[in-house]
Amino acid sequence: MPKTKDINDFLLQEIKKLEKPQPMWIGMHDKDEEGVMVWEDGSKVDAWGNYDWANGKLFSGEDCVALDPHNGKWHDYGCSNSKRGFFAAIGLTGNSKLPFICQFQIKDETLGDVIGD
Repeated sequence: MPKTKDINDFLLQEIKKLEKPQPMWIGMHDKDEEGVMVWEDGSKVDAWGNYDWANGKLFSGEDCVALDPHNGKWHDYGCSNSKRGFFAAIGLTGNSKLPFICQFQIKDETLGDVIGD
């Protein structure tokens, strides 16, 4: 979830490395209450935002948000597009260390990239 500009910029850079960059889900939605965006972990969307809603219309009935690799902005889409890729971040506890983000596209086949340090 790109809750800061630095994380958003990092994810955008990684999307652009894909053979066919396309918008990827970022874990933000307003499925529970139209017009109230929240992150998938339930936290509210804070002050920083990277919105680029279609025709200046925010909350146009499309409940899920993706990062667009062409302009680096967030755009709302219908949640039913199961072929759109997404980012996954894994929470760690204790002394665990996991220095990568896993990303893949969902199609008839699964493609994967692991980004490490």
